[in-house]
Amino acid sequence: MHEKTPDPYHILGLGVSASQAQIKKQYLKLAKKYHPDIHGDTSYFSDQFSLINQAYSLLSNKTLKTKYDSENIDFFGKKTGKNNKKQAHFDKKYPIFKLKKLKTNTHFRLDIPFIIAAFGDKIKIELENSSKAFLITIPKAAEQDTILKVPKAIKTGLFRKDKDLYLHLNILPYKNLKRKNLDLYMDIPITLSELFSEKKITVPLFGSSIQVKLPKLKTPHSEIRIKHKGLKKGAEIGHLYLNLHLNLPTTPNAELKNFLTEWENKNPYLKR
Repeated sequence: MHEKTPDPYHILGLGVSASQAQIKKQYLKLAKKYHPDIHGDTSYFSDQFSLINQAYSLLSNKTLKTKYDSENIDFFGKKTGKNNKKQAHFDKKYPIFKLKKLKTNTHFRLDIPFIIAAFGDKIKIELENSSKAFLITIPKAAEQDTILKVPKAIKTGLFRKDKDLYLHLNILPYKNLKRKNLDLYMDIPITLSELFSEKKITVPLFGSSIQVKLPKLKTPHSEIRIKHKGLKKGAEIGHLYLNLHLNLPTTPNAELKNFLTEWENKNPYLKR
């Protein structure tokens, strides 16, 4: 059998009958979700983004796609030969996470990115001084200090019972976003004009964005709730809370200073 290589259809989450429009749509969705510039310098998102790009380069090119579907080339564009059996498609490349030992030999801390804890994913874990890696599933909306059990993962030697491995999840911070249960909390700066305009602003969220209409604000520090834009767990859906705070220019020019001074002289509003 031909050496195993990644499956571009699996990476993009598509069937082999997917149209070019569906391929492009799914690629754009995943590219936004996994783009390294959004999540910071982490090998997990860099690896995922690289695989997504390679899969799209292959499937978006009709000539290469036909050759791949006919088993003439593999995922990386290398010739396979028609006499070879259908290459074994396997799951996308999963990143390997190192574990940090806690008090006992069976309990370890696992540091995972915020977005994996939020949406769930499959990852590989590797024990110290061991070449064996375990594929585990991080559940959706996993919370800080969640404990995952990996049965019989720790080998104790001949004639001794293998021990279960316990993983204590430590969720890494994610920019200006925090969470409590299924609810998300985000700090959003607004300008002086936005404070009074009640207009729509664009709020970035996990590689995508949502349009939010600002309510009539009375103070430079306000909180608004966006229903059902939090995390999902089963039938439950959390909310997104935006903590709005006024962001003034650090170097206001003479025009702005003169305008504000003239306006305040005509419209005194502050009482000390």
